[in-house]
Amino acid sequence: MPISRDVPRRPMSAFALAVPLLLALALAMPAAACGWGGEDDFDEDIPVVVVGPDGKPIANEQAGAVEPAGDPAAATRLGDRYRTGAGVPRDDAVAARWYRIAAESGYAPAENDLGAMYEKGLGVPKDEAQAAKWYRRAAEQGEKHAQHSLGVMLRDGRGVARDPVAAAKWIRRAAEQGHLSAMDDLATMYWDGLGAPRDKVLAYAWWSIAAAHGDAAAAKRRDAAAKTMTADEIAKAESFARAWTPKKSG
Repeated sequence: MPISRDVPRRPMSAFALAVPLLLALALAMPAAACGWGGEDDFDEDIPVVVVGPDGKPIANEQAGAVEPAGDPAAATRLGDRYRTGAGVPRDDAVAARWYRIAAESGYAPAENDLGAMYEKGLGVPKDEAQAAKWYRRAAEQGEKHAQHSLGVMLRDGRGVARDPVAAAKWIRRAAEQGHLSAMDDLATMYWDGLGAPRDKVLAYAWWSIAAAHGDAAAAKRRDAAAKTMTADEIAKAESFARAWTPKKSG
């Protein structure tokens, strides 16, 4: 039914005026999910061991060193070296094989990194379902990078069925451990009411925490949000942000 032209229009609220700016800032957010655990945590004492086509390591007899395949942390760091080319020729396929060796033993950082390889299609065919599977295994052990990545995939419906509530849960757990991108994403979900009740106070608080840790984009979103909030709401949010400390594990 058409609206009568005689009905007076109500003036736009401060929130309505701020929506275009907040939407533009939200759309500018990077969409990437994956994050690497233990970045640059290389061990120069780990021998460079070649992995054969069957995925099994070929021992370097000349080095006479202990085979790192029995140590998932060492195998993961060796995978990092091949992925980044730190002291060895870069080889994503070999990196993925080392991550798999460690991941199949249940080592969470390697599970996360193997998930990232599948998400990006590095050294393995791109497979978002496999990425989500490995992220979930690591996330359930408290690995914050995997928690954030799994949450983003659940939020976007990539590799798994879209589930905003589960997405908010995993992203919140990563944010509580100090994952910077998760803080920003969690704030946006609170602001939009996606996967959790809309809460301007918590949105402002998480943007503020992220900003305090160097996220300039989060600072802009926080400042834009402040224009739609009362002084009391801002005070509550800032009190939350000041009191926040990261959890050791989630």
